[in-house]
Amino acid sequence: TVNVIVTDANDNAPELNDDAFALSLLENATVGDVVMEVNATDPDTGNGGRISFRLLDADTQTTSFVFAIDSAGAIRLTSRLNRDGPAGVQRYDIIVVAQDNGVPSLQDSAPLTVTVEDVNDNAPAWTVIPPGQRV
Repeated sequence: TVNVIVTDANDNAPELNDDAFALSLLENATVGDVVMEVNATDPDTGNGGRISFRLLDADTQTTSFVFAIDSAGAIRLTSRLNRDGPAGVQRYDIIVVAQDNGVPSLQDSAPLTVTVEDVNDNAPAWTVIPPGQRV
C-alpha cells in the first residue's frame, strides 16, 4: 500500500474584487468611520489562501496614515480631513494591496482615489481697503 498526500502549492495570487476603487468623502467625515469595504479571494488552501490587506500612498509607497484597512478589508478614516487652505488636501491616491501568507507570498493591488469634498466650514474673510486706495 502506498499513501500519497497531495498538498496545495501557493500557485494563485489573491484577486481584489475590483481593478480600481473611487470614493468621495466630505471633509467633515467622522474619524473612525468605515468609509469603504474591499474584498479579495484566493482559491489556495492553508496559508496560501489567507489574505491580509494594507494601504500604501501611491506617490511615496509608504503606509497611508489618513486611512487604515483591517483584516476583513474595511477601510477606516484615521485622521481628520481638511480640503481648504494651503495645507488642505483635495485628493488622496492610495494603493490597496491584498497579500496572501503563502511561500512565496503573492499579491494583487489596485488604485484607490479618494476625493475630499468641500463643506461650508469657513466664515467669509473681509479685506479692509484704506480710504483713498482704489480697488
